Amino acid sequence: MALSEVLRNSLDGFTLSLILALSVAALFWRLFTLRLDPREPAALKPDVPVIGHIIGMLKESHRYWAILYKQNPMPACTLPMLNGKMYIINSPELVSAAFKARTLSFDPYLIKTLKHMIPISNKAMDMFAKDDFFHPWVNIVYSKMTGTDLLKMNVNALTDIYNNINNLPQNMEIEDTFIWWRHLLTVATITTLLGRDNPWKKDRSMVAKFWEYETSVHHFVVGPAPRVTAPAAYRARAEMHKALMQCNFETRGYEAPDTSGMIKTTSKVEEEHGWSTSDKAAMAIGILQGSVNNTVPISYWYFMHIVSNPKLVKKLRVEAEHLVTAGQTLPNGKREMLVDIRGLEERAPLLVAAFRENQRVVGVGVINRWVLDDTVLSDGQRSYLLKKDTPLLMSSMVNHTLEAHWGESVDEFDAERFLRTDPRTGAEREFHGDAPVPRGAFIPFGGGKHLCPGRSFASAENWGTMIAFLLGFDITTPQGTPLVVPERTMPLPTHGTGRPVAGSDLSSSFRRRKGWENVVWKVAEL
Repeated sequence: MALSEVLRNSLDGFTLSLILALSVAALFWRLFTLRLDPREPAALKPDVPVIGHIIGMLKESHRYWAILYKQNPMPACTLPMLNGKMYIINSPELVSAAFKARTLSFDPYLIKTLKHMIPISNKAMDMFAKDDFFHPWVNIVYSKMTGTDLLKMNVNALTDIYNNINNLPQNMEIEDTFIWWRHLLTVATITTLLGRDNPWKKDRSMVAKFWEYETSVHHFVVGPAPRVTAPAAYRARAEMHKALMQCNFETRGYEAPDTSGMIKTTSKVEEEHGWSTSDKAAMAIGILQGSVNNTVPISYWYFMHIVSNPKLVKKLRVEAEHLVTAGQTLPNGKREMLVDIRGLEERAPLLVAAFRENQRVVGVGVINRWVLDDTVLSDGQRSYLLKKDTPLLMSSMVNHTLEAHWGESVDEFDAERFLRTDPRTGAEREFHGDAPVPRGAFIPFGGGKHLCPGRSFASAENWGTMIAFLLGFDITTPQGTPLVVPERTMPLPTHGTGRPVAGSDLSSSFRRRKGWENVVWKVAEL
């Protein structure tokens, strides 16, 4: 073969390879290069092209958003994600604007999450996703968490908790305070929703099964095969589902007088639309998970932040003594102590302030929205275009841990931070809503039309519980020294609050206070 022919064939092969390589590169560039409208938030490119932000999310979870903001303090930005994008909103002004925008919705996330999280049929899920079913159903949830329905729920929850407190011995030591507290609050909250005739009241092991499922819920939401990747959680969900069907739905137990109005009414609507017993029980799992998953761990950290601080306990006891009145003396010689839970935000400012500070410190989750239509948000200085069909994320951790909002003590738990009067100077603080920071900087319950419907119930349940423990018990380590708040884990992206780090000493000692040994706690008549 002539040399010229060899060269020609080699060049033809090289040319073909070059053309192919350039074509692949062009396709890759087209698929994975982010092209933005100039009005959209500026792009924040990852260190590792294409998948860098995904790696950061998986590695750091909620901490990743705070890391990004510290490195690039932008009011808003756009993150390239594979061949798509996601908006991040950081500034309180834009967060507030996002809450007001009707074209930014959590509904698509809720529908998609429930579809994978609970064992519901495709037929029922398709019906749930339709506007003529979904919006009335959600309106029921919101309406039944207000007014007399809310008051009934608060009384029922605290009655269950107080009954448990009344049955505690004079002195007791607890090996794992987190598990003990988790059981107390889980059963009380579920009983408030389902009534006293429920699987969690009948079988203590159901609480562990609930949390086996709840802590692995990410396998159901984003995993392809939870039966394989989380078999224990999959079995736990199946057992809860079966127990709910047998106890609360096949027997129509959800119609019992002490069942919450929310469960009664949503179940009635589901039945009117032809839902099976299985589907109604499946949706109940979703309601229970949404009611308990963050409420219980937040409550534990509230308890720990208080009882670990003897000076704070002393101040709170003075405040709490004005919230209770002695009732009748019972035949067994014990006396009732009546707790009036009305108007606690005005009557117990330090108790409430400590609760909100706890939410700020431990609440690290995110708020997700889906852009339903092209939307323009303004922070008063600049406007940002958000394009239709794009996910949007707002991080609680970014604003809850920003020194510019909270001062040099931002990393500390300061129970007096949310008092309207500064106890050090006596000056009135400038408040915006419930917090001494700009609107949008403190968002423990979200905001806008998707403001958490259970916020008032969860708050009153926590406040009423703490009143009884503050006045009724001295709570220390088994050695009698003040408890120490354990280190928290960084929760997975599907959760908003961490748990105690494995290996932490979670033991505690509860001893009834002198003069309060023979008290029977009860909610005052309202």
